[in-house]
Amino acid sequence: MRTSPGIVFAVLAGLIATGCSSTAATAVPTTAAVTAAPTAPPTATLPPTPSPEPTIDLAPVAAAYLAMSNALIAANEAALAVLNSATSDAEAAPGYQMFADADGVAIAAVQAITFPPDLQDEVASFMAALEKHQAAMAQLAADPSDVDPTIQDRLNEAAAESRAAASAIRAALGLPPPATPAP
Repeated sequence: MRTSPGIVFAVLAGLIATGCSSTAATAVPTTAAVTAAPTAPPTATLPPTPSPEPTIDLAPVAAAYLAMSNALIAANEAALAVLNSATSDAEAAPGYQMFADADGVAIAAVQAITFPPDLQDEVASFMAALEKHQAAMAQLAADPSDVDPTIQDRLNEAAAESRAAASAIRAALGLPPPATPAP
């Protein structure tokens, strides 16, 4: 009995496709030589290797943050000098406004900095603290005699939140911890 070369090739291909299990597989012997075109072994398709996250150069980020921080500290010191020399609510109002304005400048400066993704939570906390401080100072600037009992609480919370976030940001950027009190 002669077996067609096509059948032999189909049986061999089936054995290869099933992984040539350990059970004995036999092919019907033929008298004709079976020649097949050489084929390349199957290649596995691997998923593409993801590109590594780009490395962010922290030096310009740190420099921009430090410039914002130094400017905010200087502005706060100037505002505090106005408040310390004020002898009336009318004289204190410009000092409160200076604090609010300084917070606005700091908020804009922080928004202009491209922070690494892993600092986004700390930056958001820092911004929220600045905004809380700014709102309280703007309220006092509008009416320095305001006796709202929450103002002092909001200022204390803003200071604690700002310090915690600033400490984390500075540590991540390789900067020294903030001075007391400072952003």
